[in-house]
Amino acid sequence: MPYLQSRGVLPHEFNADKTAFLLDDALARSVAETIAQLRALDLDKPPGVAEAIDWARALALLGADAADGAAAHDTLGWALKNHDDLRRVEAELFSG
Repeated sequence: MPYLQSRGVLPHEFNADKTAFLLDDALARSVAETIAQLRALDLDKPPGVAEAIDWARALALLGADAADGAAAHDTLGWALKNHDDLRRVEAELFSG
C-alpha cells in the first residue's frame, strides 16, 4: 500500500491493516498509474480515492494482473462514475 500512498491514490493516513483485501504489487502499480492518467484528463469527475480502491478490488476479484485489457475495460465504471467521462475514456484508451 505504500506505493499507492506515494502516488497519491491513497491518503497517507490510510490504515492498510483495516483493509479487507490484499493487492498484488504489480496490480497496485498499474492501478495507480492508470488512475494518474485518468486524473490528468479533463474529466467532469476524475476518480478519487474511493473509486481507485473500488476499481482495484474489482480487478483483483477478477484475477487481473494489471489495469488494462478486458478486465480493466469491463470494470472501468468502478473508477469513472460519470457516463460522459466513461465513454470518453473508453474511446481514448480502449479503442483498439
